[in-house]
Amino acid sequence: MLKEEGLADLGFQLLEHEWYIEREAEIVQKVAGDLARVGADVGFGPPTISMVTSRSFGYSLTENEIERYLFLGERLSHSLEKVMLGIKPGDLECEIAGRVGAELWKDRIDPTGFQVAADDRICLYRHPIPTTRMIKRYVMVCANARYKGLITTVTRILHFGKPDPKLKKQFEDNNESSAG
Repeated sequence: MLKEEGLADLGFQLLEHEWYIEREAEIVQKVAGDLARVGADVGFGPPTISMVTSRSFGYSLTENEIERYLFLGERLSHSLEKVMLGIKPGDLECEIAGRVGAELWKDRIDPTGFQVAADDRICLYRHPIPTTRMIKRYVMVCANARYKGLITTVTRILHFGKPDPKLKKQFEDNNESSAG
């Protein structure tokens, strides 16, 4: 997003780290300076970071919420897969996002965000904003959606022809780490 949306030109600086390496406190210190001035609603970093609330936000879902969540997951997955089956080389990333949105509205599901990447953009950007890029060989589509207060995300990848072994390994690694 920094490059594609020109955020550096607006004065934004990217501070990132691999999700599996605990560097949150280091990054927060870079932004805030003295960690004793920082408060958080989750525990991380040194003890100088104070908890701003003692209230737990870890509630269990009610039976009604579970039913709504299952409905949302099923419909989001169905809508995304229906659109994916109609994708052809030459389609634009932004067109695909629009098609998924139209499918979701049929069930009064609110799309809250899309990430779509064609070909090499899949590996270049972790959270790719849909562009006018045309699909040649493969595409990844991630849809975030809300239904009656609950939000979930579904991602699918479509490849035309035999996938590159590197891409296939990445796909398998992602599936294995998320199954954990």
